[in-house]
Amino acid sequence: MIDLGYSTAELTIGGVLARQAYAKGGQVFLRFLPDGRKYTYVDLHFRSSRFGHIWFTDPIYGRTLARFGVLRPRALPFQGVFRLDPDGTLAAVATDFVQPNGLCLTAQETRLLVNDTSLRHIRSFDVDTDGALEGGAVFAIVVGEGEGNPDGLKVDSAGHVFCTGPGGVHVFDRPGVSLGVIRTPGKSANFCFGGPDLDLFYIAATTSIYRVAIKTRGQCSMRANGSE
Repeated sequence: MIDLGYSTAELTIGGVLARQAYAKGGQVFLRFLPDGRKYTYVDLHFRSSRFGHIWFTDPIYGRTLARFGVLRPRALPFQGVFRLDPDGTLAAVATDFVQPNGLCLTAQETRLLVNDTSLRHIRSFDVDTDGALEGGAVFAIVVGEGEGNPDGLKVDSAGHVFCTGPGGVHVFDRPGVSLGVIRTPGKSANFCFGGPDLDLFYIAATTSIYRVAIKTRGQCSMRANGSE
């Protein structure tokens, strides 16, 4: 078993990762970097139901904003995307982000989408069966009126992409064309599909949780694995 080495306040996602690992009967935890340094701030993650990889991002917020962690120097020269394999092997698979944040896999797990909060866009990577990434072109720009930044990110069963942003949750079609915004009264940070048929949409905003019925459905894999 590999110790996380983080306090609860510093790594709020750690418990979720650990519970998911135990639910699969394993004892795999996130670990220190090979030379003993800690990650900057492990954020959103997603477990691959097909290949068993765990993907996560590493923005700098836990070292620069006290409300998210402990103020201290950066441990890494980059903020990137990491992949943890079922055998415990850890790899930095993308290191050219400014502030990587939300990420998710498409239904067939052939594409990985990752948003960059600072640059306000979503990037798309092709995923090989061994977890290697190719590409990384900008899939969509997340801009508009109102408060909010790219943070939570998910794909529904039809391939539509949902991402928090200015004014609420932005929705894009498969090619990355904007279909509109689900407006919220406050700044939205994250969301999920829920209900027996995954056709209820729950949005976590600044001070409230909102629910709205939608005409599409979330991916079935989200029921067991989640994306945060």
